[in-house]
Amino acid sequence: MMSTEAGTLRPTLYGGLAESLKSLIEGGTFREGERIPSIRTMSRQYGVSVNTVREAYWILEAQQLLESRPQSGYFVRCRAPVPTAPPLTLDLAHHSPHAVIPCSLREDLGAHGNGRLLHGLNLARGAVDTAILPWRRLNATLAAVSREAGHEMLDYDTMKGQPELREAVARHGLEAGIRLGPDEYVITSGCLSAIFFALQVLCRPGDTVAVESPTYSEFLKLCPRLDLQVLEIPTDPVGGMNLEVLQWALDRHQVRAVLTVANFNNPCGFLMPEARKRALVQLLEARGIPLIEDDAYGDLPFLEDRPAACKAFDTTG
Repeated sequence: MMSTEAGTLRPTLYGGLAESLKSLIEGGTFREGERIPSIRTMSRQYGVSVNTVREAYWILEAQQLLESRPQSGYFVRCRAPVPTAPPLTLDLAHHSPHAVIPCSLREDLGAHGNGRLLHGLNLARGAVDTAILPWRRLNATLAAVSREAGHEMLDYDTMKGQPELREAVARHGLEAGIRLGPDEYVITSGCLSAIFFALQVLCRPGDTVAVESPTYSEFLKLCPRLDLQVLEIPTDPVGGMNLEVLQWALDRHQVRAVLTVANFNNPCGFLMPEARKRALVQLLEARGIPLIEDDAYGDLPFLEDRPAACKAFDTTG
């Protein structure tokens, strides 16, 4: 809900109006089930166009704060209480001190159908449905770039990746709180390749890597190739990796690295709160344990700012 003007960011009118109305709803000015002023009335009261109010109402509908009733107008949605996850209680004293689990998968998830498809989509894969992408425009852009580049398209690139691409990634990283220069980025053929290289750099055969449980199945299949063991850390469906259990485990096991998907986790979907991200980074910094962060989904929030990456709270590199 931001627009650019002369190189600076400013809130849009409809975005600011949506935030103002949201504050009124959350503050109790408009209660659940009550009708809010009509679009035209709100337009006069706030001195904005009818379209601006309509956009603001649509945003609040998407956030499930308002609902539209035909011939009646807009009403504050009656929301059921959000169920809170029961606190995770583990008897840590009775956990085995040899809780390191050899990494293995008995089958390749998604390799066969076997009922895993929902409306034709394989939910075992962390991949977008390509049918919803603007593939015609993307293909046209790729063709135009190929014609412009000419024979250079057939040449080897630099080891770190194309400089212009690394510059764009560095600028984009600022939205996640990552302040790195282009030379600090390395372009890989994909997320799994990047994690594989990170594990190769940080670990030796026989080392232990702590991961969220459950975690993305492809991570587990990387470990046997490097002869690594996996230490599973339970997760909370709201807060993410259980930091109390992680601290307990780090005190009892030689963990070489921690792997996390903190933003819109696959498969659990949670968004780790920023305070917990900071606590996770500080916990590992104090022990000198590297954190491998998969932030493949950080750019996918709905109607909200992009969440910060764990890297944003790193002070020691």
